[in-house]
Parts: sequence; C-alpha cells; structure tokens
Amino acid sequence: MVHEKTEITDLARALLDNRGAIVGQFTMDLFNQANLFADIPRPAQATFEELVVSAAILELFALRRGESPPSWTKQIGGRDQPYYLMGAMKKNILTLSKYGNTNRQNH
Repeated sequence: MVHEKTEITDLARALLDNRGAIVGQFTMDLFNQANLFADIPRPAQATFEELVVSAAILELFALRRGESPPSWTKQIGGRDQPYYLMGAMKKNILTLSKYGNTNRQNH
C-alpha cells in the first residue's frame, strides 16, 4: 500500500475550500510526518491565498510544539481583510459577538 505524503498546501486548500471532513486527517498527517515544522519548504505551486494559509498554519503548529516555524513564513505577509477559515462559523461568531451567548444562564 502506497501512502502519499500530505503537503501543507493540501491542508491549506482543504481549509480554503471548506472541506471540513478531510481537514482533520490532513492536520494529523502533517503532525505525524513532520519531525520539525521549520524543515517544511515553501510551497512551489501555490496561490497567494494558499501561501498565506500555509504560513499561518505552520506558525501555529510550530508554536504548539514549541518549535520555530519555517523561515519563509516571515516573507509571506498576510491578508488585508480577515478570512474565516470556518466559513460556516462566521455567522455564529458574529451573532455571538453582537448579541451575546444566548445559551448563557442568568443567575
């Protein structure tokens, strides 16, 4: 059985395309495959959006492991506007921030 290596752009594309079911698997694959996140090379074939998401993900993963992120992530920059990776959650987040948590019990 041949197992293909999950690339950081696989995860970035899955997040950008809101393919939630595979996001968890790609995340676990990357955590299990990477000895050091700093060693993951900059994607050669990626859009600007995919590079931004890839860099952000690797910075977060490295932080959680107490590692340094790849040096190329500093060169990517960010977006001018926020992007909600969990697009379906955006409405709930905005609703909660505007109206408060409606599930909260009053004491």
